[in-house]
Amino acid sequence: MEKNSTGKSFQSIQSKVFKMIIFRVLCPTFVFLILLFSIIMKQTIRKTMDSLDYQNDITLMGMENYLSSMEDLTNYVVLDSEIQKDLSLDYTAYPGKETLMQYQSNQRITGRLTNLLHLNSTISSAFLVPQNMDIFYQVDGTTVPIVMVEDYPFYQNILNNSGKITTQVVPDNPLLFSHPDTLVVGRSIIDPLQGNRLKGVFFFNVSLDQLKKFCEPTALDRESRNYIYWQDTVFGKEDMGEEDSLRLREFMDSHGNSSYAYSTIRRVGGRFCFLRFSASDRYGIRIINVIPLPEMIRLSGAYVIAILLFAIMITVLMLLVTRLSVHDITVPIITLQQAMTRAEDNDDYSAIDFEISNDEIGMLARTYNHLAEHIKNLIERIK
Repeated sequence: MEKNSTGKSFQSIQSKVFKMIIFRVLCPTFVFLILLFSIIMKQTIRKTMDSLDYQNDITLMGMENYLSSMEDLTNYVVLDSEIQKDLSLDYTAYPGKETLMQYQSNQRITGRLTNLLHLNSTISSAFLVPQNMDIFYQVDGTTVPIVMVEDYPFYQNILNNSGKITTQVVPDNPLLFSHPDTLVVGRSIIDPLQGNRLKGVFFFNVSLDQLKKFCEPTALDRESRNYIYWQDTVFGKEDMGEEDSLRLREFMDSHGNSSYAYSTIRRVGGRFCFLRFSASDRYGIRIINVIPLPEMIRLSGAYVIAILLFAIMITVLMLLVTRLSVHDITVPIITLQQAMTRAEDNDDYSAIDFEISNDEIGMLARTYNHLAEHIKNLIERIK
C-alpha cells in the first residue's frame, strides 16, 4: 500500500466508497435478509406443525377407534353363555365322567374361540386360561404348544387388573413361535354373583404391524418418518436405531405424560431432525414425526430461492452503480492531481483541459486554472 508525504497509508476514494457501501448498505441489507429468512422459516415451521397436528389427530383417532374395537371383542368371551357355563363347571362333581366332560368343554370352547378369529382377521391367536381345569385353550397353529402362561408379566398384569380390559405392547411375544412384537388385549373373567370369584383369564394377540400401518409418512415431504411411542416402546414402519430409540425414550420420559403437542430438534439416524410429538389422552400413545432439517428448508424452498436471488441482484446492482459513480468522481480528481504534479515537478502550469462540472470538483478545477494562470503571470512579470 502506498504512503503519502505525511507517512500515512494512501487509500483511494474508490476503496473508501466501496467500504462505505459494504458496511453501510450491503451489511444492513444482508442482516435484513437473514431476519426475513428466519421469519419465513418460522412461518414454515408453524404451518408444518399445524399440518402435522391435524394429521396426528386423525391418526390418533383412528388408533383409538381400532383399540376400542379390539377391547370390545373381549366381551365375546365374557358374555358368551356357553363359555361361562363351562368355566363354572366343577368337574370333580362328576366322578367317572370328568375326562369326558372336559373333552366336551374343550370342543365347545375351542370352537367359540375359533369363531372369534373369524370376527376380526387382525387377531393372530386367542388364549383362554380357565381356573377349573389344569389346561389352557389356544387357537391358531403358530402358538407354542406347551408353555406356562402364568409365568409371563403381561399375564399377571391382566390377572391383577380386577376384570378391567388390559391393553399392552409385548415385544418378542414368547407364546408365539416366531416371537413377533404383538399387542395383547385381555381381561380376567370374574363372577360377581359368587363374590367376584375368578373364573379364568382371556386374551388375544394382534401383530404390532397392525398399529404400524398408522405410521404412514406425511405427504409434506419425501424423507419424513412417523413413529409411535407407547408403553416404553418405539416402533414404526421403519425400525429406529436402538441408540436413537433410547435417547427419544429418555427425552419423552422427561416430559412425563404430556398430553399437549411439543417440538424439538434432535439427532436421529446421524442427521439433525425436526421432531413433533402428539399424544392421546385415552391410551397415552404418542406419535413422533421426524423430518430432517434440510427437508424443512426445502418446504420453504421457493422463498429461500427468492431471497438468494434478491440478495445476489442487490449486491451486483450495488457494486455496478458504485463503480460507475466512483468512476465519475475519481477521473476528474486524478486529472487534477496529475496537473498539480506537472506543476510541482516540471513547472508546467497548463490549465486543466476537461469538461468542468458544476460541483465541488469543478470548483477545484476552476480554482486551479485561475491559480495556474496567476502564477504564470507572476513569472512573466518577474522575468
